[in-house]
Amino acid sequence: MFTIEATIEKTYHLSAEKQKVFEFFSEPTNFATYMPEIIHSVAVKNNDHSLWTIKVELTSSSSITVKLDMVKKIVGTGLVKYTPAKETQDYLGINVKLTEKQNTTDVDFSLDIKLERSSGFEIHSLAPFLGERAINKLVVSQGQDHVDGFIKKAEKQTHKK
Repeated sequence: MFTIEATIEKTYHLSAEKQKVFEFFSEPTNFATYMPEIIHSVAVKNNDHSLWTIKVELTSSSSITVKLDMVKKIVGTGLVKYTPAKETQDYLGINVKLTEKQNTTDVDFSLDIKLERSSGFEIHSLAPFLGERAINKLVVSQGQDHVDGFIKKAEKQTHKK
């Protein structure tokens, strides 16, 4: 089994009201709009289910595209979670925990991606030679950059004007 996995966890401090930040993260299409480098598209099926197309770039000419049926779970106004509706060889999990601090909001954001294939050749012709460790390091680095950019866009969209 050849596995690509990346976990990105970081706390961000947004200069926006918690309710506006909560509304932003509760809308799954915002992930595709503001983080298209990872979340290529989101088609909402109903209030809690949506079909997400994720794309993981390995090189400028090589990427893996996967469709996942996702479920949104909201706990109060402080936690928004997105997870696959059923277990598959591929996984995407997003957790957003919000904490209000006066007129700002702390966002504990985590994104987990796991893609499994029976052989590295199913991912890229050089993947078996590069190895899982090198590819995972690249995916984590790129993922962190994309998440940082996404959070900056979220703050801009939710900041009080």
